[in-house]
Amino acid sequence: MERTVKIYLLDAARLEPVAAKCLPLLTPSRRNAVAQYRNQPARLRSIAAGLLLYQVLGVQEDNELIYNEFGKPSLSMGEAQFSLSHAGRYAALAVAPFPVGVDIEPMKETYPQILREYFRPEELNWLDQAPGGERFYTLWTRLESALKAEGMGFACRNRAFSILDDSPLFFRNKAYEGHMIACASTENFELQITEITFDLLRA
Repeated sequence: MERTVKIYLLDAARLEPVAAKCLPLLTPSRRNAVAQYRNQPARLRSIAAGLLLYQVLGVQEDNELIYNEFGKPSLSMGEAQFSLSHAGRYAALAVAPFPVGVDIEPMKETYPQILREYFRPEELNWLDQAPGGERFYTLWTRLESALKAEGMGFACRNRAFSILDDSPLFFRNKAYEGHMIACASTENFELQITEITFDLLRA
């Protein structure tokens, strides 16, 4: 029986008029991280990620999160598991009752060829059957989401599993407004995507 992974999206660019008002809703460490960004879009994406943690999971203090040795966060209280990603216009938060990883990337027609080194031969063969951005970003987001689901660092060059198959992880991809989203989990699941609109933010 499939269970559900819920992905919440927030369009970071829409936060610009109220970015300063949003900061008190973030954890202290998230506020510090935001301050380190010199690039305004990156700042807004980081704010958006923190707002998703607050809006969906109620996280506002640092002690509400714990981290494993690779930096994967989890809730210090409660059973829900989550994963965060932010790139392009969006921040994405995946929530499930089982291990989960999410990645979002803006899709382009080309991609850095050096990144092909991270793929297995069968994945490169699949990619080369239809060269272009969408297949690459399908693979790349699956790879990132898999590493997050397993709670690993980016030690993927010698991985034993393929990201083309639902074994041992299950994958779902969704193209959304020029972005590619991938979700990975140890459980079979259906994907539910909700974009949180600006008027739902208590900023």
